[in-house]
Amino acid sequence: LNIPNPMDARRVKYVEERKRPQVLHMLGVIKRLLRLTTPSSNFQSSRNPVARRRIHIVDVGGGRGDLANAVAAYMMQPEIKQVADVHVTVTDINRTSLEAGKQRAAEAGLSSQMSFICCNIFQQEGLARVASGAHVPWHQPGVDLVLGLHCCGGLAEAALGIALACTAGFCVCTCCFCSHPDNAQLSICADSWFGKPHGDPEAHDQAVLQHQLH
Repeated sequence: LNIPNPMDARRVKYVEERKRPQVLHMLGVIKRLLRLTTPSSNFQSSRNPVARRRIHIVDVGGGRGDLANAVAAYMMQPEIKQVADVHVTVTDINRTSLEAGKQRAAEAGLSSQMSFICCNIFQQEGLARVASGAHVPWHQPGVDLVLGLHCCGGLAEAALGIALACTAGFCVCTCCFCSHPDNAQLSICADSWFGKPHGDPEAHDQAVLQHQLH
């Protein structure tokens, strides 16, 4: 799912040596966070049917769905389907990337397990649209887990902010540079406590020092 052009040796190497191990690691973390374990045979009789869980996962800034497609495919395994129905929502502001991800999901037979929503989830309108659950099969509001792979700078904080707003769990892998400082919601909130403009590290350090001294 992560190799649009199998003849691109450089891309294949990147996927095999870097992207695939990252995605596999996050899948393991996601499974532990959601406590997705197969029930024992003692609870699978007709007299004691297993209560299936409904889980809504949101991939923040998911673009082409490199992670989301893998998660949706993983959740289709029989041992997981026994205990849970999982729907994965991909959000991004790049419509072209979302369309590519949607096409890849369709080719993999995952369309019914996924949604691709073009919106700014960091604004109230976008968050409300995603959290409403209107697009998931069971039409139930709420988010259970927020994902983010290679969240650049402020995007990582924004993903955590979404998880806090939805009282959801989170599994976020950051990047090493800050290309989206305006999305750094948690830092902006912390900055407001000291009454200083966001994006001024020196002023921030001075304010923190003064606060500690007092």
